Amino acid sequence: NQDNTENTLSCTNLGQIACGGLCVTGNCCTNANCANGQTCVNNTCTTPTCSLLGYWKYDDSGTTAVDSSNNGNTGTYVNMPVPTADTPPVLFADTYSRRFFGSQYVQFNNEAAFDENNGDFLTISAWIKPDANALASANNQVILGKGRNYQLSYKSGMILFSYSTNGTSFTEVYTANANITANTWQHIALEYTICDGPSMRVFKNGILQSGSWTTGTGSNPTTLNNDPLVSGASKIGSTLADYLQSNT
Repeated sequence: NQDNTENTLSCTNLGQIACGGLCVTGNCCTNANCANGQTCVNNTCTTPTCSLLGYWKYDDSGTTAVDSSNNGNTGTYVNMPVPTADTPPVLFADTYSRRFFGSQYVQFNNEAAFDENNGDFLTISAWIKPDANALASANNQVILGKGRNYQLSYKSGMILFSYSTNGTSFTEVYTANANITANTWQHIALEYTICDGPSMRVFKNGILQSGSWTTGTGSNPTTLNNDPLVSGASKIGSTLADYLQSNT
């Protein structure tokens, strides 16, 4: 304790902060000073805890998207994305998928459960099968997002992950050269420690894809909001945009 106190005082005298036994300038979140497996939250190196928040198969017959994670984070099909027997090549029973077009999307309950703060470890995965119209669209095709807290989408064959540092616009954008193709089932997965740019990894069909932060660095703090988690569109406040176009 004496050593930690002395280190903190000496860092303060230098106009810096103590992080991982070092004196650093700025926020720990932008410095790789924590041990392997740790992330920096509020200038403290911590070990993140991971748990499944939601698992939606989209093979329901009604208007409710059942959460198979047993967390009760169900969703509501808005304007009823159409059930289809066209399903991805998975090794378990998968009765239906959902086809999204235009104003159809899914909105999930319990928005606070899906907040992602600085230092949180985020993973998102989904099967997608866009058609040529979706790939030709000038708009982002939103797979999953929570306002400007975070958003996973694709456009022109690229996978995009975006978030906001100011709450009003997407100031951080990661672009992965995934070469999304039309009329083919593809599995997309992302893992990222919020506010740690180098931690970003994007996979297509289990293969790591090359990419970079094309806007910002990914090491700037995100902002929280009260927007719901939505699949198939971007919902910021009451404004809906960037609907999926002809996607399964």
